[in-house]
Order: sequence, then C-alpha cells, then structure tokens
Amino acid sequence: MTTYEDHSQSAITMGLRRRSGAIMLIDDEPALLTVGRAILGTLNVRVECASSAEEGLQKLVVAHAERRLPDLVMMDLTMPGGMSGLEALEQIRELYPGLPVVACSGFFGDGAAELCQHVGFVDMLAKPYTPEALVTVVRRVIVRASE
Repeated sequence: MTTYEDHSQSAITMGLRRRSGAIMLIDDEPALLTVGRAILGTLNVRVECASSAEEGLQKLVVAHAERRLPDLVMMDLTMPGGMSGLEALEQIRELYPGLPVVACSGFFGDGAAELCQHVGFVDMLAKPYTPEALVTVVRRVIVRASE
C-alpha cells in the first residue's frame, strides 16, 4: 500500500537530488523545531534549525560560503525579541534572491496568502500544522523550484 509519505518522499527526493538536499527551519519555538526536524527527517532531507531570524541568517551565510545553501527556508513570521520573519525575508532576498522562503505563522487571516506572496514568500504554512500539511508545502515548493 502506498501512503502520502511514499509519494511525498519520492517527489521531494527527486526535486532535491540536483540540489543540496537540505531545508532550514527558523522558529523561536523549540518544540516546533524538534517536530519539524523529525517529520522532515523521515523524508531523507537534511534539516538545519535556527531559533531566531538572526541565527538563521548567520547559518545561511556559512552555508553559502560552504556551497551548501539549503533548497528551502521555512520561517516563522513572529519571533519576539529580535528580527521578524518579514525583516529576515528582506535580507534573504538581497543575499540569495532565488532561495524559496515559506512563511509559517499561527496568525494568518483573510488575505494572508496574497500578502505573503506579494512580499516575497513562495508559500505559507499555518501553525499548528500536521505532518501532512508540512510535507505537502515542502513538496509543492520543491516541485515548483525543480520545474
């Protein structure tokens, strides 16, 4: 019996085969980083985590220098005490214009998809999310980037 995980894994693996095979998760909630890493880890994807936008940007700079920039960044929009996801997106767009970034938030309202797309996110993921929702968004973004 084939499951959503089988289809998702093959689509993601095929899409990442010509890339670094990595996804970066940026979120100030440690539990979400742990869950996201566990879910994506089942798809044979290397997962890099950062607990703030600043840390995520630093890790991107290092990854770029080492020629292992992730294929996708999934970033929380609201991270108290530091740079927001929107502010970090601006810097990512300047430094790595082709890098897909997905907005993650528990506060999406009406018109959020259009706003996220307008400011430069390639997709969005509402929190709390299910494993299926996370995998679906990752698959959708990776497949689009592979076309």
